[in-house]
Amino acid sequence: MSTALVIANILGYIGYVLLFIQIVFGSRHIFKYFTRDTVFINRWHKRIGTYGIIFVFAHPIQAMVAYMSSFSWIFIPNFYTPSEVAITFGRFALFILLIVWITSAIVREKIKWRPWKYIHLLSYPLFIFVFFHLSGVGSFFIEYVWLRTIVQLLFIFFLVSIVIRLFTWAGFGKLQYRIDDINYVGQGLTVLTLIPMHKKELSVSIGQHAFLQARSFASEHPFSVMEYDKESGKIIFGIRKVGGFWNELQSKKVGDIFLMDGTYGTFTREGWNEDKKVIISGGIGVTPFVQLAIQYGKNAYYINCNRNLGEAIRRTDLMSHVDHYLDIVNEVDEEGSGVKRGIITTDIVKEFIGEDLLSSNYFICGSPKFIEIVRNMLVSLGVKKDKVYYEELGF
Repeated sequence: MSTALVIANILGYIGYVLLFIQIVFGSRHIFKYFTRDTVFINRWHKRIGTYGIIFVFAHPIQAMVAYMSSFSWIFIPNFYTPSEVAITFGRFALFILLIVWITSAIVREKIKWRPWKYIHLLSYPLFIFVFFHLSGVGSFFIEYVWLRTIVQLLFIFFLVSIVIRLFTWAGFGKLQYRIDDINYVGQGLTVLTLIPMHKKELSVSIGQHAFLQARSFASEHPFSVMEYDKESGKIIFGIRKVGGFWNELQSKKVGDIFLMDGTYGTFTREGWNEDKKVIISGGIGVTPFVQLAIQYGKNAYYINCNRNLGEAIRRTDLMSHVDHYLDIVNEVDEEGSGVKRGIITTDIVKEFIGEDLLSSNYFICGSPKFIEIVRNMLVSLGVKKDKVYYEELGF
């Protein structure tokens, strides 16, 4: 075997393992048995997708060099011989990988969450094609029993993960929660109160999120827990009008059932103390901060950005539990004490926080664009990046 072909084989097996880690352990249905820290998992999922893709793309290029073929050989399917069929499985995997990678790494912000999710699920047939490619043409696979065993075991684990995901999608292992109240706020917000149907209920920490499902085999949607009552198990969510879940929610009434999976995340954990902190929320981004403000708001500054005061959920509770509170709203008749018209700016932040500007920890939640703007604003004011925490669920 030529050196070029050996390198191509090594690159291929590294790519196989990295794909396995990214697909299987990138799924909450699997990693929840090891950790609930979605931020940690998502970071590694993105890193593997960013850097691991180099090995995957390098494999067919190196194989092209080894076989002394043209660049078109990488992409043109060929079914004339069994070995070419196996190589074509690899070509199919490459096509799918390009689609998933482009939609995730390049044009992710231009695609809505649900279509992106469905495209991302193409990773599963992608891995199947890679396995049949390796087992059909991989010379190392045929020659080394130990390597063949590892490859096959990983594929079996992959199949088990699919079964687990399907069972979870069907509702198995999820807890049933009954709607206790649905309160619509303004034009596009609702406060949803759920109570457990059985004695076993979720254990919730401040800032965590759970996945709601309207029925078996329906889409699962993540939402931050706004309030949680340990004695009754009651959970309250704040939900914004966006995506298909809003239509599912409007079809529900008090007494109907939601399936719930969770809870996940570690957001706000650095703020579970009486240290100086600044909390900045945009719209429904208030949800992970309500309990934080109630329990640990003694030395906190809170900046609450909304379209109008009527859509500022739990505004009274926030005002009464933090040291300093400010509303920034787009629609208001006149500015007053604690209320400013317009949008958040560096001047407003600097004036409001004052001498605690550089010594405080910052917690931000809102739309991705809102988070980006506020983070850049804080950095421009001299706040260190490691003092800024933000919700990054990657929905």
